Amino acid sequence: MSNGYESLNLHIDKIPQGYEDLVANLKKIYIRDRKSVEEFQLKTDEIIDRTLEKYAQNHDWFSQSEERHRAEWIEYQLKNPKYKNEVSLYQIITVRNLLLVLNQFRNDAIGSYLALYDTINSDEELPDFIP
Repeated sequence: MSNGYESLNLHIDKIPQGYEDLVANLKKIYIRDRKSVEEFQLKTDEIIDRTLEKYAQNHDWFSQSEERHRAEWIEYQLKNPKYKNEVSLYQIITVRNLLLVLNQFRNDAIGSYLALYDTINSDEELPDFIP
């Protein structure tokens, strides 16, 4: 993902004057935005791991697929206040925070792409979808 950016940094002294804004935009994506995404992904992974370990250690239904264990799992989900707290924590970290930083990353990346496109004065039409 960052090979092009790393290569750019190795040759930063060869970039002509007037491209400082483009480089700054790329730096924002590959340093600030990427760091934020990675931090929230790590937090999400930690929450999931901690929760699964707790389930494995404390609940028979965790590894069972029998109907009676499935009913216990459903009962736990519906009535246990600690489970509701776990869901809220997961929602805060992923939906509110991770999604926010992913959208920021996406918007900054699209903005940089468009700025680069404008800078090279390409005769090619801008694609409808940027992979």
